[in-house]
Amino acid sequence: MRILLPVFLLALASSAFAQNRQLWAPDYEIVLSDFRSPTTRIDSSLNQIYLLSGTTMEFGFQMSTYEYMATRNFNGAVSASFTPSTAAIKAPDSAAAQRLLAYERYQFDLAELCVRKMRKTMYENKKVFSDFNMFDPIWRRYQHEMEVEAARVNEATNFGEDAELLAEERAKVRAEIASMPDFCYSCKPEKVKREKARG
Repeated sequence: MRILLPVFLLALASSAFAQNRQLWAPDYEIVLSDFRSPTTRIDSSLNQIYLLSGTTMEFGFQMSTYEYMATRNFNGAVSASFTPSTAAIKAPDSAAAQRLLAYERYQFDLAELCVRKMRKTMYENKKVFSDFNMFDPIWRRYQHEMEVEAARVNEATNFGEDAELLAEERAKVRAEIASMPDFCYSCKPEKVKREKARG
């Protein structure tokens, strides 16, 4: 008999959503044509800019109690994704649209950094008899971190208007992502296991 553990999801799961989303990848770059919400518009009559982010952080797994006890690597259970059908930009010109695009690219990278930190924390803290409720504070911690950092950079760059500062912030995030290679979506943190075994 299989006992299924609860599934945690930030975003509402559906087959259409799953087919439409793009998982973060180091060589994937969001472009303007990825903003496929029908509300997306670049129009000189607009006097305000608007960005509806397509970036989400998700966490979910389904396994038997035995599988859960034997599992430490939850990398594949946590993801940063971009959903074109929900992403929207409204801007009076292409220059403003490009600024919003740059900010969304930063947010996507920030989401990946936060999920890598989450995967690492889960890996380091998961024990054989850990209750699955241990994940909730970890999830909340990094979700909050993403919100705080995105708000800070939003204010510091005036929603991407300071392109140079935004590029600097994004470069810092990308460097930190690169420093955690064992915690990508499809990775098995063997290196971390060996280091712990030697310790």
